[in-house]
Amino acid sequence: MSVTLNDIAERTGFSVRTVSCVLNNKKDRISEQTSEKIKACARRLRYRPNASARAIQAGRFNHVGLLLSQTESSRSYLPTPLIHGIYDGLAENGQNLLLTKITDEELSGGETPRVFRELMLDGLIINFHFRIPQRMESLAGRSGLPNVWLNVKRETDGVRPDDFGGGREATERLLNLGHRRIAYLDYISGFDSPEHFSRTDRYEGYKSAMVAAGLPERAIYCEKGVPAEDRIEFSKAFLSAEHRPTAVVTYSEGEALATVMAAASSGLKLPDELSVVTFSNDAIKGMPIATMILPWYQVGLQAAAMIQAKIRQPEKNPPYVVIPCTLEQSEFCVPPTSAF
Repeated sequence: MSVTLNDIAERTGFSVRTVSCVLNNKKDRISEQTSEKIKACARRLRYRPNASARAIQAGRFNHVGLLLSQTESSRSYLPTPLIHGIYDGLAENGQNLLLTKITDEELSGGETPRVFRELMLDGLIINFHFRIPQRMESLAGRSGLPNVWLNVKRETDGVRPDDFGGGREATERLLNLGHRRIAYLDYISGFDSPEHFSRTDRYEGYKSAMVAAGLPERAIYCEKGVPAEDRIEFSKAFLSAEHRPTAVVTYSEGEALATVMAAASSGLKLPDELSVVTFSNDAIKGMPIATMILPWYQVGLQAAAMIQAKIRQPEKNPPYVVIPCTLEQSEFCVPPTSAF
């Protein structure tokens, strides 16, 4: 049988109200001696708070859901720093994070999915990045459940990394060092890819910096993507061409690693003869690659803060937040050699 506040009050001789204030960390004029006596009794009796009773009393569950796609996991990319940021931001305010998945069939069916029709969460963080089912937005809106979105483009109620700013900053760093032949690499797909806007935004950031400097852009990619096993040879081809780039900005570390290996096998010294900047969740240790770090932990913290604000004031729609990337291992961005 579970221990109640009444049990602790009877054992200690204090009122239920006093016991409740101590065990729920409420500010009140309670002496340290009294507080410690109540806590010691609670530990001895192995008291555990009744979350259900608290939820009924407060009208809240202290649970926030993180909604993912069960149909296609790539649409709900969830890097470790992101989930840590969300968890830490919620835990700081005594809230729990619950993971929930939903299929495209549930979203397209006639019945409202359980997450939108049952009272079990105080708010919802939606982690669908692209190919979002058409019914998702209307269900989220009609449910009355406060929600924010991760890594999509919206006017309000969401947060994402600044892919455009990262592409521009990486290119400007190279330009300021004296590079003029800077290429942009994307070996996964073309820039008009229907997948995620980050492909277009990182390239457009690079392009805007080149245009502002009065220099021609040089995009190196394949419309259908370059298979992983062909990327080193693909990189060798442009590195051996006349007027090869002295620096490259790449969409992701896949292109960067292939380029570094191709350059090494071609006898180029890195970073002296080729500076490489890429995007990644972490700095690529042991490789001569500068990295624009995607701010996933900060995105998670911001999403947690935003959903808590929406829970407090559901009628408010906070403006969308875009968080800048940061450049690490910048020592691998060096001026081009005099030979170029």
